[in-house]
Amino acid sequence: MQNNESSLLPEQSDKSLEQIQELQKHLEKEKDARKEERFIWILVSTILLNICFFTAMQSMLGPLVIVFLQIIAFALVAKKMGMGEVVQLINRMVSTIAKTAK
Repeated sequence: MQNNESSLLPEQSDKSLEQIQELQKHLEKEKDARKEERFIWILVSTILLNICFFTAMQSMLGPLVIVFLQIIAFALVAKKMGMGEVVQLINRMVSTIAKTAK
């Protein structure tokens, strides 16, 4: 009887390990999805606030400076949230803007 019980334990152990690994992968995907959602909400909120404030501004210099600072802030937030693709995209955009400004 004890021999049968010991033979079942490794199988149950392997199944438990597989379930744990599957749950860990699912949890990581869920965390990444939440980070992406937060970043999108920050971006959308900023765009809506920009629309409200920029329509009231008389000059173009103020909005340009604010947008440049926001791009830097977005890069920092994306890096903090582990969104490497967004950081690369922002870096390419900033380098393109810098090249055309020269």
